[in-house]
Amino acid sequence: MTQLPKWDDYFYEIAEVVAKKSKDKPKVGAVIVREEDHILLSTGYNGPPRKVLDLERRLAGKKTKLSWICHAEMNAIFNAVRSGAALLGGKIYVTKFPCVMCAGAIIQAGLVGVYTEDIWFWEGDPLDDGAGSCSVRTLTEAGVQIHAPKLDFKNARPDLEPSSQWARSNANESGNGKHDLSGGCRA
Repeated sequence: MTQLPKWDDYFYEIAEVVAKKSKDKPKVGAVIVREEDHILLSTGYNGPPRKVLDLERRLAGKKTKLSWICHAEMNAIFNAVRSGAALLGGKIYVTKFPCVMCAGAIIQAGLVGVYTEDIWFWEGDPLDDGAGSCSVRTLTEAGVQIHAPKLDFKNARPDLEPSSQWARSNANESGNGKHDLSGGCRA
């Protein structure tokens, strides 16, 4: 008998397929799910806003690219709004750990969980410290559960004290749960 994939694996694999639509590098995909009944609500990938041309020259250079591209998480949220899908209580599966702005959008949309298999934080986030500290702090302070089994939080900012929220949500993955990044956010 064939073993069915777990829901997290299933939706994460869909996010990986969604990422293939992006012309940007890295290609990022996001899927928003109503977890209680495993209904896929929305998808998004990093690309320009609807009806805006995705010209190669707009993807050249970080500063130019950031002026033209919407991140996958925001596109998934905007696509849900456009179709009238209610996101409150949902979970987002994303192929890259969310930046600070996307973390805020995730919270404001009412999402309660983030799942990623990313292996590093976005070092180019102009609003963060390169170790994901502000993104993680923003999400955990708002009570968003983060499941990121491949990220090494304890080596990202070992000087920071653990938060109880982070320790509770990730203790099983890390062994001790003592690797919160809550103190590195510039605030």
